[in-house]
Amino acid sequence: RILAGFSSNERGMIYTRDQQGGDVKGVSTFGNNFYNLNAAGTNGSGAPRPVPGFDCTKNNFWFTAPGTTSNICSFDFNAIAANEAAIGNKSLFMNGDFNINDDWSVYTSASITTVDSFGRYAPTPVGVKLAPTSPAYLAITAATPGLAAAQPRGLWLRHWMAAAGARDSSTDATVTAALVGARGRLFNTLDVEFGGRAEKYKYKELGKNYIVRPLLEAAITSGQYNIFDPFNNPADVLNGIKNTITRDDLWDSKEFYGTASMELFKIGKRAVTGLVGFEDRKEFYADIYDPLSEAGLIEGSAGNSASGSRKVKSAFFEIAAPVLPNLELSLAGRHDDYSDSGSRFSPKVSGKWQPLKRLTVRASYGEGFRAPTLDVLTQKPAFSADSITDLRTCRSFGRTPAQCGDANNDGIVDSAQPQIQVDATVIANPGLLPETSKQFSLGLVFDATDWLSLKLDVYNIKIDGRITNMGSQTIINRTLNPALGPVPAAFSVTRDPATGAITNVTRGAVNEGTLETSGFDANIKTDFKLGGFGRLANEFQYSQVQKYTLNGGRNLVGDQGTPKFRWVLNNNWSWQRLSANLAFNHIASQPDPFGGLATKSYTTANAALTYSHPTKTKLTVGVLNLENKYPELIGYDGRPWNFYLYDGLGRTVYFRLTQAF
Repeated sequence: RILAGFSSNERGMIYTRDQQGGDVKGVSTFGNNFYNLNAAGTNGSGAPRPVPGFDCTKNNFWFTAPGTTSNICSFDFNAIAANEAAIGNKSLFMNGDFNINDDWSVYTSASITTVDSFGRYAPTPVGVKLAPTSPAYLAITAATPGLAAAQPRGLWLRHWMAAAGARDSSTDATVTAALVGARGRLFNTLDVEFGGRAEKYKYKELGKNYIVRPLLEAAITSGQYNIFDPFNNPADVLNGIKNTITRDDLWDSKEFYGTASMELFKIGKRAVTGLVGFEDRKEFYADIYDPLSEAGLIEGSAGNSASGSRKVKSAFFEIAAPVLPNLELSLAGRHDDYSDSGSRFSPKVSGKWQPLKRLTVRASYGEGFRAPTLDVLTQKPAFSADSITDLRTCRSFGRTPAQCGDANNDGIVDSAQPQIQVDATVIANPGLLPETSKQFSLGLVFDATDWLSLKLDVYNIKIDGRITNMGSQTIINRTLNPALGPVPAAFSVTRDPATGAITNVTRGAVNEGTLETSGFDANIKTDFKLGGFGRLANEFQYSQVQKYTLNGGRNLVGDQGTPKFRWVLNNNWSWQRLSANLAFNHIASQPDPFGGLATKSYTTANAALTYSHPTKTKLTVGVLNLENKYPELIGYDGRPWNFYLYDGLGRTVYFRLTQAF
């Protein structure tokens, strides 16, 4: 038997300016501004001032507060950057098995997936020291009386390299996987299965129009690069400070596995079965950046090289015992041994009880173990330009409290804030420990009638030493409000002492402490036969989170990004070769417990019509987000809205053709 399949899809690039909120100009000190040098003479300090003689009203440059002493020359990066890259995906898979005889068979599977993308970032923002001998320093001080005497060591320039062009990124990724195994019976009592699998991920990236900092500094110091009229710089000057960056990524995994199961004994006429097994896996990971990026000489790039390897050995067992005609218990356990993260035994016990023909009760308790990934253990420090919202940073641009989301000027954010880019440093954490978990669940399944089925599952999960990548916004929020949780010792928010503006955020992966969550999932299914009018099937799925706490703190359910409940109502009508689907999706509101922004509840509808031809051809025409709804512009994790919960695509019409053989 052989089963094969192929799929292909493409999506164009989605520019920020074409999405909701894209008409809001990007705000950044990286426009064309200068600062006084800090005490160390290595960075800017105090309030920025626009570079005199530069026209900050063209080519997407703009003044944030014209006519005020806090005026800043900014650059509208939203006008150029793309929020979603163009992407193409092709996938081919094959599964096959061959029966050698009545007891033995071999099986195999193989797949290959390729993904290519093209993305666009805004041109590179740079920070450069202007030496006292440079033409730029002399021109600025000549136009600013008294500045030369106050800053004899030079100035700090924050300049957006718009004349060098947008940063374009092209990527190619390939995932290949193969498996070969065999299953059969020995001695007419022992069922065995064994095999091997291999998986390889290759990723290559090219980034154009990135800036080499030493070359730019030399060009500005010599006067070759004109910061006052950058778009009239000669092409050879611009090309001479640019570089194409590269990244080569490889993840390689090879594993051998085996299981053996048999009947152990009987309880009455009911067989108690047991299973044992093993897995032996080797993993290799390498993420290599070009030498200039790795040395930290490239402006505007993010990430850095990482590499490592590990061995993982696992052994497991399971015993299933039907102790009563209507009660089955199961006991299982797994021991994992990581060469770099230690070992752990994880037990699990579960049961299924059927007191009535149409009623089933199920319960389980289990423990888990997850080791940190190789990238977060081995990554070198890397620069990142993160988009955040912060009241003091926004005010440092000379904007009013209302423009920064503080309509009442009371220090409380109560309206949408503009996104601001700040520098961030992403660091590795070789001291990360594995996270462990405990979970309990209880469920009921009630097939009330032939057309009505009900399910209810209650769960409780506790994770100790949770591994999480803490974003810049999370760290900023926690420094402002300790009630949201602690900030790890290695992470920090650095602010300018004069203005309070954020100058750097240090972030990375951490063991977050203890996470506890509980809730329930409910499911209602109906199936109505309508005679000559076809068939109508309905399914209502409801999920509610009752508790979500970090380190025993307050319940975070209902905060931004953690809605209390979600539900989906799916309705499908079919008649002969036609079927129609109408689905509703709902996300609960997320009020701010501290009196700030609150996200309203969000409901969208999807519809589709499908025709099935006798040749096993299916044609579907559908519409996603019928009402053309958009999420609220409330910043989350460096984005204008919560990309984890909502999308900004609006109404989307699609066509799908499926052919089966």
